Amino acid sequence: MGTAIGQGIVLVATPWLVRVYGPVNFGILALLITATNIGAAVGCARFDLALPSADDEEAPALLRLCALVATGCALVAVIVASLLKLEGPANEIVSRPALLGLCVFFAATFQAASSMLLRQGYIPAMAALRGGQGLLFVLLALFSNVGLLWAQVLSYVPGCLALAGMLMVNHGGPGILSIAQRYRSFVMLGLPGVILDVVGYSLCIWIVTFAYGAAGSGEFSQVQRIVGAPLMLVSISLGQILLRETAHLRDDLPQLRLLLRRLLMLLAGGAGTALVVLILVGEPVLGLILGDKWHITAVFIVSISAAVFIRASVSPISAILATFNRFDIALRWQLLYFVSAASLFTLASRMLPLKDFVIFYAVHEIILYLIYLRLIMTVFRKA
Repeated sequence: MGTAIGQGIVLVATPWLVRVYGPVNFGILALLITATNIGAAVGCARFDLALPSADDEEAPALLRLCALVATGCALVAVIVASLLKLEGPANEIVSRPALLGLCVFFAATFQAASSMLLRQGYIPAMAALRGGQGLLFVLLALFSNVGLLWAQVLSYVPGCLALAGMLMVNHGGPGILSIAQRYRSFVMLGLPGVILDVVGYSLCIWIVTFAYGAAGSGEFSQVQRIVGAPLMLVSISLGQILLRETAHLRDDLPQLRLLLRRLLMLLAGGAGTALVVLILVGEPVLGLILGDKWHITAVFIVSISAAVFIRASVSPISAILATFNRFDIALRWQLLYFVSAASLFTLASRMLPLKDFVIFYAVHEIILYLIYLRLIMTVFRKA
């Protein structure tokens, strides 16, 4: 509900925002969102993943470790942005090192705060955090002197403030070095895979921006944001909760099997229903929302939506790999996805117009994520 409210507010404001900023600005925003996603995924070096199931005496030290790593990652982002000189829309991001550094820092601390709230069972607070992010983005974007980019960055500030409050009330426990040693497997086994995963997912936006310009990237990403992001964010929320539930049910395989089956049916049913609705009314509804400057067809909408929906349906189930410590399986698939996306998307973008590229993109995602689902269920059956 928190995710739905946050994204619902963004959706309601979209008809106004797209007419103020246009496709090019949303294309640049799409690049910054990939940096946000990378910050949320790797900005705590995966130590945030350990928070929901860590022992009580270890949680404060893990929280401090997350904050320290997030600060380090933000400084690295600032240094890299200061050294890079890129052409085209990407220069709008790297030419602002402070923007990029704060983007990484706030996204990482937002993720750490969410994990701690999940650990404590404060699901309404976690929902408020997610809902507030969408609301704050819209409120800030209403001010043209703030703009889309800073609105995106600053919308994650509440997570940083929440983490600061948690650090003030959570004291004691082991030292940071010892807790880092204790949970080093999350870095060594989990971090390489998630880097491949999040960069592989961002590759599509980067390639589309390079091949079709900021306007093409804006159209591509805005359809993802309006149609696919709500289900994708619900998927991420469910994935976080599933991390804790699968840890509890690890020794009760019949109940765990039932939980996974229900979750997969819920997500697949929601995705299938949404896809049917989009086939029937997607083009006129998005045309009304986006206006005349945006060139969106039914095939364009359905292709992008199908790609996002298959990812949203399978991704939460991958929590089972962390539960059974099968990071090796996740890493192999993530390497496969990265190599496939980097090579095939680049090749397709050179040969196909954007309207055909999105069809290729959808087919690629469906095939790769069905392979992932098969690998996940094979691990579960062996367990």
